[in-house]
Amino acid sequence: MRCRNCGADYRTRELKCPYCGAENLLGRIWMGEVSDAERKYEKARKEARKGLPVYVMNRVVNRVLVLLTIIFFGAMIIYGIVDNGAGLKAIFHTEQTKAQMKEYYDAGEWVQLYHYMSDYSLFSQEEDSYVYSQAAFAGIGYQQFCDHKYEFCELTDEEKMEDDYHLEQTIRNGWELMTLDYGIYDEGREEVVSSPVYQDWCADVRSFWMGTLGMTADEVEEILNIDYISGSDLDPIIAALKARQFRAQEVASDAE
Repeated sequence: MRCRNCGADYRTRELKCPYCGAENLLGRIWMGEVSDAERKYEKARKEARKGLPVYVMNRVVNRVLVLLTIIFFGAMIIYGIVDNGAGLKAIFHTEQTKAQMKEYYDAGEWVQLYHYMSDYSLFSQEEDSYVYSQAAFAGIGYQQFCDHKYEFCELTDEEKMEDDYHLEQTIRNGWELMTLDYGIYDEGREEVVSSPVYQDWCADVRSFWMGTLGMTADEVEEILNIDYISGSDLDPIIAALKARQFRAQEVASDAE
């Protein structure tokens, strides 16, 4: 795949670009699958120890280990094929997968599009699929924003002052969505940005930032102009929002 930050080519399963260090979301997905296989192996080994004689347990564990090794190397082969430009699903059912991706995209079901493309390793495929990849990451990014938005709104005023986690995530997820900064290629961005689905999501983010969090228009633009967001970038804005909230609480308390 090609690094969105520096343009270098490297393997999909790398967690970061080896040249510039930019994070690779596809690599994290691959690592999650490997970790899941390792957890299944550890679980099988512990369960076998509880009720089986040692010699039986060793035979079972060895067979499980062999099976998981085969699965692991099979996954590496599949991702090797992905690196060369085609997932297994794309190889055997190209037209069918393109039709399904277009259906999800046109219907605005971009979260389902993300899961479909993830299940069949369709990211970083042919050039005419780039727009679907951008839309898929935007869909899952908006879902993450909404999850943290709802969690934040459930907090009491006191909890909002003490815990910055959901507040920071709504800003971070919103920034990723509105800048389409998901560590992938630039192709397909313009079509996604012009989509009514995407524009509605961005309007929701901006509305939450300014209406619920109380950001000013200047603060919104300051966030959107950040090239690469980090915790330290958000500290001054979060501090200002919390100070504003504290003053509002004091005014409400005095009015009572």
